[in-house]
Amino acid sequence: MTYDVIIAGGGPSGSYLGYILSKAGLKIAILEKEKFPRDKPCGGGISPKALKLLPFDLSPVVEQKISKGILSFGNEKIIVRDKYEYFGIVINRSDFDSFLMDQAIRAGSDFYDNHHVSGMENGKDRIIIKTSGNDFQSKVLVGADGANSTIRRTIFPEHKIFSVPSLMAKIPLSHAAMDIYNGAILFDFGIIDHGYGWIFPLKNEVNIGIYSPYPKKKLSTYLEKLIDLYPGLKNENLKVEAARIPLENLRKNYQKNKVFLVGDAAGLCESFFGEGIYNSLKSAEIASKHIQRNFNKTVFDNSYSREIRNTFSSELYFSRVLAKIFYYNLKKSYHFIVRNDYISDLFARTLAGKLSYKGLFYKAVFTAPYWLSSRRTPVESGLVI
Repeated sequence: MTYDVIIAGGGPSGSYLGYILSKAGLKIAILEKEKFPRDKPCGGGISPKALKLLPFDLSPVVEQKISKGILSFGNEKIIVRDKYEYFGIVINRSDFDSFLMDQAIRAGSDFYDNHHVSGMENGKDRIIIKTSGNDFQSKVLVGADGANSTIRRTIFPEHKIFSVPSLMAKIPLSHAAMDIYNGAILFDFGIIDHGYGWIFPLKNEVNIGIYSPYPKKKLSTYLEKLIDLYPGLKNENLKVEAARIPLENLRKNYQKNKVFLVGDAAGLCESFFGEGIYNSLKSAEIASKHIQRNFNKTVFDNSYSREIRNTFSSELYFSRVLAKIFYYNLKKSYHFIVRNDYISDLFARTLAGKLSYKGLFYKAVFTAPYWLSSRRTPVESGLVI
């Protein structure tokens, strides 16, 4: 089967790219190795800046609209931030991915699930893609196939992606327990050294997990600690899932002629929160522009890689710098940074896309004498039922 563009991977970057290119009139196939709908380990938080990219009404898949943030230290002390306008939503990732795929299909993309891409070959003027189902041909191939991308390993076998593991689970809660978490995203900076635990509310359950931008052993121990510290989270049949968070493409190569990498396959997650959906969607937008501009050429220029570097390199660098500073000593960071209204607002603005990580870094540095000596926000006691 022959297409203009084949996209390997049915996550947000793949389906959104398929939607854009199909709307532009190209013949698109999206290949997904698993049967849809499929479960995908993910925290489920969608930031306001990611929401602004999508031209869809996401209300059919919104589990919770977030109106406040709970910033905790081991559930001994908490700060509630509810004065900002920068909160996003929480989704069930399988529903979100299926919704985006539906938009791509309605725009004209053909979707093939249960088609694992096993390899590719360069033909005379076409790329031959081999899968566990049919074989395909296309002029352009896009790797949107995640942190362990087959496409990336095929075109750049010597290039490494630095990634870290994360653990997560979903726990159904009673009405009384859900009332505690409804409408709030909770970050706990006293659970794991150099990282955080999260609790994000869904409709009748919570998504909980552990993240650190530094490789850690025995993450399950920290997840158990998170469960022990918070009300309502006990669950004897807990299904724990792991995901790899790709934080850095060490060679910063994202394209080889007519083969493009987007999203997690390109290694575009930021280090501070481990968030990757915004960068996945944005990289899909950038790829769509360069694919269309080069489509009638025999050889593609390398402008996609250049724009990805120009768009993300500075942000990813400063997110790593801020993570190194913040996570070095979380007890002090909680006291001086989390408990500071001004700095907390800067982080909220960054998540909302109103401020870059570079801008956050320089604002924090240049105003340090002011906020380091300013009054700390009073803490409240931990959460109980």
